[in-house]
This record gives sequence, C-alpha cells and structure tokens, in this order.
Amino acid sequence: MEDDSGMATPQLTKCPGCGAQFDTYDQLIDHVVEAHNITCQVCGAKLNSKEELLQHNKQKHNL
Repeated sequence: MEDDSGMATPQLTKCPGCGAQFDTYDQLIDHVVEAHNITCQVCGAKLNSKEELLQHNKQKHNL
C-alpha cells in the first residue's frame, strides 16, 4: 500500500475477532490470547469474548 507521496506505508495486522490493528504479528497473537481466549468456568468451553461468555452462560447454564 502507498500513501499520497508514493511511499510504502506499513501494513497493519488486524484482529479478525474485533478489528483491532497491530504493528506486528506478535502483538496480534498476544492480543488474541489475552482478549479472545475466554474459558467458561462451569464447563470449560472456549469462547472469543466476554460478551460470548455472557451469552453462553445465559443459554447453557441459566446464569
């Protein structure tokens, strides 16, 4: 990708889960592990966000 001056601009790495952008792939991986690796404490299900955990708890565990 180029900016208005014709210079190449750095390509950002985008989180497919929430759209957050990072300068490096390592930063993206750290983000995904911390922000999108949620485990249900009742059944051990893996979820991608706190919102998904809340929905899961309502539907599966009546919490």
